[in-house]
Amino acid sequence: MEQHLAGKVEELLATVVGFGHARAQVSAQLSFDQIDRTIDTYDPETQVLETEQRSETEGGAAESANGSQTIVSNAYQNSRRLEKIVGSVGSITRLTVAVLVDDQTLLAAPPRAARRPSSPASSRWCGTRSASTAPAATA
Repeated sequence: MEQHLAGKVEELLATVVGFGHARAQVSAQLSFDQIDRTIDTYDPETQVLETEQRSETEGGAAESANGSQTIVSNAYQNSRRLEKIVGSVGSITRLTVAVLVDDQTLLAAPPRAARRPSSPASSRWCGTRSASTAPAATA
């Protein structure tokens, strides 16, 4: 992977400074930690009926005025969502890229009217940049 990325950087630089006038080196720090997480969620807003019991009684002579009586007993269960997440193995935690450009090639090249660097510092920067939050070492 590191050689592949270095080759891509060198190809990109070759379009500006010419083939063989730039070198790139890439160092990747990978994490092979596997994350296995299970999330069990209950939602009280979306309840479902689990069981329902009905009891019916018919009134005797004393209860004939009331008639029959039905008692309903319901049991509800909250909806449940079980989610299992397995994280990928081999994620990039730090990527360091170093680039060397032949300074004589840059000085000898005629200026291009179409090429405008975004800032004066970015047009002639040499060193190492890192994609992590740690400070990068400069060459």
